[in-house]
Amino acid sequence: TWKYEFDKDKTLDDIFKLPNGNEVPCKMMIQKNDFAFYSNSDFKAVDLPYGDEHFSMTVILPNENSSTDKIIDQLSKENWNSWLDNFVETEGTIQLPKFKLEYKYTLNDVLKALGMEIAFDSGNADFTNLYKNGGVFISEVKHKSFVDVNEEGTEAAAVTAVEFGRTSTGSGFNMRIDRPFVFVIRESNSGSLLFMGKIIKPLLN
Repeated sequence: TWKYEFDKDKTLDDIFKLPNGNEVPCKMMIQKNDFAFYSNSDFKAVDLPYGDEHFSMTVILPNENSSTDKIIDQLSKENWNSWLDNFVETEGTIQLPKFKLEYKYTLNDVLKALGMEIAFDSGNADFTNLYKNGGVFISEVKHKSFVDVNEEGTEAAAVTAVEFGRTSTGSGFNMRIDRPFVFVIRESNSGSLLFMGKIIKPLLN
């Protein structure tokens, strides 16, 4: 759950602008609070902490003259750490659409490229340490993840299944996220990035 939950009564029907200029309906959440905030010539970013502040979601909104892909291209370790160092606790208003992200990917080709070809070869795979009688091979490896963001917080999970066979803003900020954006869910102490994605169109139930 968020450290500062959004008030469901303030969530309104709104619009989200797509890259092609079209608009789609969305459910826009809103709140005013103190958040870590940073902006530069390419984007605005706000850090939304979860309950005990061990985890947070960093939302990066490209400026009108930028894009999500341009931001992603800049996401080196050095740039990321530099951005985080410049976040400043600032009072501001954030408008964030509710959204769901689902991602499915078959990893067979990736794992074969990493040197696991034999495991997928029905004639040469050797899993006798797992299956005494042998005769099995990996037929498919699927990865599925999802992120569901709403007023209360974020639900996220990732499953891989193997199948045999700082800048001060003075008077505060106003960040209306009504166009494509990038988000990162991270662990604060280690700096580990748990999820990363870009939202081009916020999908709802």
